[in-house]
Amino acid sequence: MNARTTSRRRAAFLLACTVGLTGVLTACGTSTPDATVTPAVQLADSSESGTTPPTGASAASSTTAPTQPSGTTSAALLASIMVAPEDAASTALATVASSRVLGIDLDREQGALVWDVDVVTSDDKREVIVDAKAGTVLANRVDDDDSDDSADVAEDRRLLDAATVDHAAALQMAVAEVPQGRVVDLDLDEDDGSVEWDIEVIAPDHAKHELTINALTGAVTKHETD
Repeated sequence: MNARTTSRRRAAFLLACTVGLTGVLTACGTSTPDATVTPAVQLADSSESGTTPPTGASAASSTTAPTQPSGTTSAALLASIMVAPEDAASTALATVASSRVLGIDLDREQGALVWDVDVVTSDDKREVIVDAKAGTVLANRVDDDDSDDSADVAEDRRLLDAATVDHAAALQMAVAEVPQGRVVDLDLDEDDGSVEWDIEVIAPDHAKHELTINALTGAVTKHETD
């Protein structure tokens, strides 16, 4: 798996830990947000909700016995997602002409829950930010995560050309593998010469399922649960 995809998946994993997905938090080693690990995020949540961050003895108490920030429970988070990832992808494709979807990730943008959709054209890679509640496009910008733009875009196009299973089919296969699951991360990658979709799905019981789907055959080659 290449370095930038590993970085993207790590970022998505840390995001899921901070926004309150119970199953993913368990995978992080705690059933509630850990104030000792992500204090900045927790303080930001307090600021956004209008509450005052704890100080002094109260701060020490909250560190040893953190509480779930209001509105960030797993059920509340999933219920707030009104736009399916496939719909966010369709919006991104309509926004950037002649493009193909390389990845879809649940993220936060200026406090809003969004879908971060990476699309590739013949000479460019763009990041389209779609509001996960309203479905509106919040941003359409050049993806500057990669330092070597031309080489990375060429590599992304090569992977997309090789894949016979597109993002839409991969999303359907993921939900078939985890019935009633919610996809929160999907990325096209190559591992040991195999082009594949790496997908994270949150099941109804909030357990996180990590899937790998072969992008040529559609076979599920990995299914792990945290």
